[in-house]
Amino acid sequence: MYGEHATEDLQGIILALAKRDAYNGVGRVFITELEAQGFTREEVTAAIESLKSKHKVAVIGDVIKVYFREKP
Repeated sequence: MYGEHATEDLQGIILALAKRDAYNGVGRVFITELEAQGFTREEVTAAIESLKSKHKVAVIGDVIKVYFREKP
């Protein structure tokens, strides 16, 4: 459906944005922020599904939460 390269690029963007706003090992990214950069909801969904194999990821409303470490 979407190019593997494009999905990997979007994964990198999501991780970079999440790390920028991380607190207690949890980063967040607003889906609307990614859409404003020109990504479609479908591309974002594909990138999230791929990220789930490497990180714990949750989507709550318009927020993607990326867990970089387990809670103590």
